[in-house]
Amino acid sequence: MVSPRKSLAVAAMGACLVAFTALGSASPGDKAVNQDSGCRCCNGADGACCSDANGRPARGTILLARANPAPAPEATSQQKTKKQAKAGKAALAKGVATRKALLDQVSALMDDGVADCCIDPGCALCPIAADGCPCAGSLAKGGPVCPECWGGWQAGQGMLPDVKPEKVQVLPKDQLKKLYAMKAEKLEQARKK
Repeated sequence: MVSPRKSLAVAAMGACLVAFTALGSASPGDKAVNQDSGCRCCNGADGACCSDANGRPARGTILLARANPAPAPEATSQQKTKKQAKAGKAALAKGVATRKALLDQVSALMDDGVADCCIDPGCALCPIAADGCPCAGSLAKGGPVCPECWGGWQAGQGMLPDVKPEKVQVLPKDQLKKLYAMKAEKLEQARKK
């Protein structure tokens, strides 16, 4: 007959063997991420994974992560305050006035024939940066659009018939740099007035 003490020791040795086998299976070539269930080493306890920057499980952390996941860090009082901050009445009123002014500008640009946006509601980037919007004309010819119009198409706000959102292309990097430089210049001019 096997004593209870001896069977407890055998069970403990078996558990250690399983633990070392799990640790040993985390070879440098193993990836820690499993497509079906997420992380193989710690299951992403508390939203974090114990694997290294290359997605490999860190040796020795598999059991620790499963047995004793780290508690979520407490938010600092500054972080808590930042999350709770809301725009004041004056800032909200200025936001309403700014949006109204943008709509008035776009209407005037449309009257001048230089604003032809491809999304509804129209973008703000082109009128602010370039005092117009050529995106609908460009897209109709198979050309690219500004990043805000691209985003509008991806969100289902495109206005041109027979255009598929996945076919809409954003401006090339050199043109994006030019557009954002124009925006910065226009905003700097506004600051000086």
